[in-house]
Amino acid sequence: MKIKTKQFKNNLALGLIAMALTGCGGGGGGSTTTVTPAEPQKPYKPEHAINLDILNLNDGGNVDTEKVENTARLVSAFYDQVINNIFSDLNLPEVPSMDNLRNYMAGKTNDNQDALFRSYVINNTSVHIVMKKNSPTNLASKDIFEDQSNQLGDRYYGLGGFVSFDNEMTCLLMLTGGHEILTCGDGSSAMELTYRKRPYVNEFDLKINVSSFSFPKTSVKFDPNTRSVTLNASKKAALNSDNTLSWEP
Repeated sequence: MKIKTKQFKNNLALGLIAMALTGCGGGGGGSTTTVTPAEPQKPYKPEHAINLDILNLNDGGNVDTEKVENTARLVSAFYDQVINNIFSDLNLPEVPSMDNLRNYMAGKTNDNQDALFRSYVINNTSVHIVMKKNSPTNLASKDIFEDQSNQLGDRYYGLGGFVSFDNEMTCLLMLTGGHEILTCGDGSSAMELTYRKRPYVNEFDLKINVSSFSFPKTSVKFDPNTRSVTLNASKKAALNSDNTLSWEP
């Protein structure tokens, strides 16, 4: 009898742990289990994009805060991939970095280069990129996207692999002075993306609509001087020292 009682307690404990991890509550109209949001174990740090506090927020499951974080992360991941693709596609000997890319671009005038998935026109301060049909992008395979749910809080969400596009998509990378700007797609494209790194404001705009993954059109502006955030041009928040956002009513 003692063995059975011990086994019952073990099974009960395992069941409660499983319910907590999956967010399960009571059934049809019954009581629900409250899941305390937990911040992710692994912080996200971009490779080439600017490393900002808004990439790793203490959001406590707030959906608007998670939209800020997810938008900035996905745009940064795509920006990093664009830079790495340039070095890989063009067989550049230097280590991928913004300074080395600027050095490579110096003096170029309509330098045409073709690669398997992309073609390039390189100038002194710009790189025009055509992503060919079915070009893969691995931003969705990175564990950087967090579940936008005020019930589950921060859970890293693996998107399950590559996102590819049914038609060509063009991008323009501009490197002028202290500005770094990447724009991709238009209103008819499967993805629209903008990354702007400037001394007075950083901007991240994103919309993705493909069969494997969709991300509603979202715009994030961050002023590093005032530490203020604007979401979708209307919602404003202050970035606090503990990496939380205080949203204006």
